Amino acid sequence: MHSAATNLIKGVFEDPRSGSVERTKAFAHNMVDYVIKDTKAAQSLLKIAVHEYYTYTHSVNVAAVGTLFGQNLGLGVADLKGLCAGILLHDVGKTKISTDILNKKGKLTKEEFEIIKKHPEYGAEVLDERGTEFKEERIVTLQHHENDDGSGYPYGLKKDEIHPCGKISRIIDVYDALTTNRSYKEASRPFAALVEMKDNMFHCFDTGLFKEFIEFLGPYDPRKTRRTVGSWSA
Repeated sequence: MHSAATNLIKGVFEDPRSGSVERTKAFAHNMVDYVIKDTKAAQSLLKIAVHEYYTYTHSVNVAAVGTLFGQNLGLGVADLKGLCAGILLHDVGKTKISTDILNKKGKLTKEEFEIIKKHPEYGAEVLDERGTEFKEERIVTLQHHENDDGSGYPYGLKKDEIHPCGKISRIIDVYDALTTNRSYKEASRPFAALVEMKDNMFHCFDTGLFKEFIEFLGPYDPRKTRRTVGSWSA
C-alpha cells in the first residue's frame, strides 16, 4: 500500500494534469476501506521507516498516520476518506514552485519563504483545475499550515475557523517533517519531536487534538515504554 501510494503521489508531482490526481483520490478511498477492514495490518504503516525526505513520501506518511489517527478519533468513513485524500494531495501546490527552492540545503531567504508559503493556494488552484469533486481535499490543502492562534498561512485562520481535518493535518504534517531526514536537517526521534512540538510550536495546534495525538502514538512505541511530555503521557 505504501509503495503504491508513493508511486501515485510521485506521478502527481511529475504531472498533476495526467489524471493522477483523480487516481490518488480513488486510492485514498480504498486505503480507508483497508484500514477499517484490517486495522492490525494497517497499523504496520506506522512502523515504516522512510530514510530520505521527498514531498511524495512525506505525503504518503502523513496520510497513513492521519487516517489511523482520524479513525482513533472516531471520524466516520466519509470524513476519513476526505481526510486521507486531502492529506495525500496537501502539498500538490509545490508542483508550481521551483525545485531549487524546495530542495535548498541552506536557510531560505525571506523572498524564498514567501514563495513557499503560497503552496496551499497553488494546491487549491491545481485541484480547481481538475474539477469540483475535490471539496474535502481543497480544505486540507488550504488549511494544513493554519495555526490555532491565527499565526499561520495563507489566511490566518484560528480556532474553530479551521476545519477539524485541517487541524489534524497540521499536527501530522509537522510530526512527520520533524521525524524524517531532510536535506537540511537530520530526523528527530519521536519523543524529541513531540517535545519540540509542545515546547516551541504549541500555539500551532488544537490543544485537545494534540493531547489525543500523543496518546494515540503511545501504544505504537517500539520501546514499549511510557514517557511524559510535560504533564501528558506519550
